Amino acid sequence: MPAFPVLTESRMNAPLIPSPTPEHAQWTTRMAAVAHDLRTPICGMLGMVALMEETRLLPEQAQIVRNLRDSAEFMLAMANDLLDFARLEYQAVHVECVPFRVENLVAESIRALAPQWLAKRVEVIFDVDPAVPAYLAGDPVRIRQVLANLLANAIKFTPDEEGEIVVAAKARAQESGWRLIVAVRDNGIGIAPERQRAIFEPFEQAEHATHRLFGGSGLGLAICRRLLALMGGSIAVESEPGAGSTFTFDVLCQAAEAPAAAAEDDPRARVRPFHALVVDDNPRAAQQVARLCERLGGRADIAQGGEEARIMLVEASHNDLSYDVLLVDRDMPQVDGFKLAEKLYDGKHALKRFIMAGGAPNDTDHAGWLRARGVRSTLCKPYGERELAAAILQALSDDAPPATSDDALDVIGPIEISDAPADKAPQKALRVLLVEDNAAMRDLSQRMLLRMGYRVSMAFDGREALAKFRDGSFDIILMDVRMPGMDGITATGMIRDLEMGRSTVLSGDLTHVPILGLTAAATPADVQNCIDAGMDDVLIKPVDFHALAAALARACGGAAPAVDPEVTAVLAHPLQAQPAHDNAAAREVLDGDVTAYRSMIALFLASLPEQLRNLGRYVEAKNYAQLESLAHDLKSISAALQLPLCRDLASRLELSARKREGARIATFAPALRRELEQAAAELRLLG
Repeated sequence: MPAFPVLTESRMNAPLIPSPTPEHAQWTTRMAAVAHDLRTPICGMLGMVALMEETRLLPEQAQIVRNLRDSAEFMLAMANDLLDFARLEYQAVHVECVPFRVENLVAESIRALAPQWLAKRVEVIFDVDPAVPAYLAGDPVRIRQVLANLLANAIKFTPDEEGEIVVAAKARAQESGWRLIVAVRDNGIGIAPERQRAIFEPFEQAEHATHRLFGGSGLGLAICRRLLALMGGSIAVESEPGAGSTFTFDVLCQAAEAPAAAAEDDPRARVRPFHALVVDDNPRAAQQVARLCERLGGRADIAQGGEEARIMLVEASHNDLSYDVLLVDRDMPQVDGFKLAEKLYDGKHALKRFIMAGGAPNDTDHAGWLRARGVRSTLCKPYGERELAAAILQALSDDAPPATSDDALDVIGPIEISDAPADKAPQKALRVLLVEDNAAMRDLSQRMLLRMGYRVSMAFDGREALAKFRDGSFDIILMDVRMPGMDGITATGMIRDLEMGRSTVLSGDLTHVPILGLTAAATPADVQNCIDAGMDDVLIKPVDFHALAAALARACGGAAPAVDPEVTAVLAHPLQAQPAHDNAAAREVLDGDVTAYRSMIALFLASLPEQLRNLGRYVEAKNYAQLESLAHDLKSISAALQLPLCRDLASRLELSARKREGARIATFAPALRRELEQAAAELRLLG
């Protein structure tokens, strides 16, 4: 947690803003009027932009509208700052003293800015010291305004995907009440020592280059300083260029009693001792969640990622140990929260004790997916003790006592994914229609399906899939989403039309054939598009052997294909040793099938020269549509072969091609070419 600078009594009791002179009052009144008058047309602009965004726009038009919206929002923020500053100068701001809950104030301030820090993939952590009274009396609106300003600055000056912001609150009792002290620490660009005093003056910023690069009015910190002075507080900064900044403010509050209803409804009092596994790739965030568990009377182990969590769960079950709940971060590299849930869910045992944490407030994009797997508790990060307590109570609300090592209760149901119960004879082989345009991915999927005992027919695009569906009988369809010609979304919709008798091409009744989507695009919008089109489930590439087996078993209603005993044994022991001379991480996708792995490498190496030639041609011709499609294919095969840098570069190139960002394409395309050539050289050594 950030260190708190020493706040002296003289700074704490800084004098309020002096009374303005008549001339000064006249000037601030006019500035307030101008700021207010500016807001009206700007709000009108934003309203018109919102209407335009609801219409059909060409890509170039959509980008122009986005730029217009961003500029209007920036102008509105500046007008609001001017208005606030003028009101403070004119002493038209009044401070209230009402009860508020400290933890709520901090959490709500952070969540209000969730779109910004989620877009930059910045980790935000908050910690309220247990010694802070649950309720204080002060002006929560003004305190939240100060905190929101500091958070917005921290987000703005923190690097994408590598940023970390920590908000910590503590309190100190004194004769006049309670001194609430809040620190906001980031690992951003930092502030030079000679500029640290000036930034609290009106229209000042850390550097002139900062204004050109990041924008802003230079009024935010000046407003914070004046608001805090009105509340008997102050603000300070500690910073080092290149190492980030810590802004600390304090405010004088009074003691307040918790409302009777709040005291009765405190979920923390109902939590029994529990054992949790915290899964988060950020060590600081994981440690903070573990501390929250300890404050609630529980104990927690930490896994730094989904794969480490899976291994720990398997080891725990082998040692007759168990966890009452899993607290899983949604957004992690490689095996994220969704993939971990997919690995653990066997289609029969609900993941009741699996708590997913992450995402924006009111994010319901994955609610159906989670409910289908029995996940009952979700948390919006960051969260505090009360929210965690409520989620744990919900996860354990089956009236069963928490798991202990004595009764060896399964963690969340079986860890290993198996096909059919051992006492049942294998079913007849089920027919799968595999629809995939990429040769390497098609070969990979076919081999996996054959090893599971399915009979496989293949189609190369949506149009061929539709024809085969009309002519044949299939138990399940595996449908790639992104394909040239007719894509998977369109093909799925037409298949559903045929089933419901709305098409003239085919008459008669058809039973519902499950369709599983395969996509390398893992955004909530992409997944929702697949579900809306009529797909029953969506698997994110690369799909490993066990996840695919479980998804197929669920889609077929638990019916298992004819799998030979050797394959069943492999499924039951996902951690069995692999030969050391191959890439174990990539071969795990095929569950140790070395022949299939080498076949996939051969197909990749054979197709790579043509793909690289096309890469150069598409970039030179600015053929963004073809470039986006090629980058998508390269992303899929790179993920399947466990080439993370190639996968990430291809993903960025795909997005840049979709947005027609020429400068970023010029950066990512050569880098991707180099990494693919290097990867190919290394893969050739595997023979």
